[in-house]
Amino acid sequence: MLLVSSALTASANTNNGVGLNELVPDLADRKVLSQVQFCVPGKTAPCNAKGEYFIADAVFVKYDSRGRIVDMVVTDSKLSQATNLTSGQTLAKNGIGQQLTVRSGTRTRDAAEELLPGSGITQNTEIIIKDFYKVYGDGKGTFQGIE
Repeated sequence: MLLVSSALTASANTNNGVGLNELVPDLADRKVLSQVQFCVPGKTAPCNAKGEYFIADAVFVKYDSRGRIVDMVVTDSKLSQATNLTSGQTLAKNGIGQQLTVRSGTRTRDAAEELLPGSGITQNTEIIIKDFYKVYGDGKGTFQGIE
């Protein structure tokens, strides 16, 4: 989450000069969750076989005025720009606009320990993936860019 936190307000001193808050204009209105397990597009829970799921480092979930999930933006942290996404992460990134199914666990609070609307996020919750970003560092923990 450290790289993702740095990416939120990145400035022109990064190699691509863009912060996550610029790529996702409504970022401040979203609930942040960390380490959420999702089935890859086309699979549903429990999706236990290798390659059928991935773990998202950070998920930014948008809710409507009634507390219903609208969509999410997924970010994954990598040590460097050269570090590839896993096969599951690549499938998710290529599945923008599709729904991803939560693989396991119930989340009733976000990363800031605030209650999530409704009954939270549970196994089999389906969420449309609006965007997927790779956040990467310099290999030493310092934020470098987003792609």
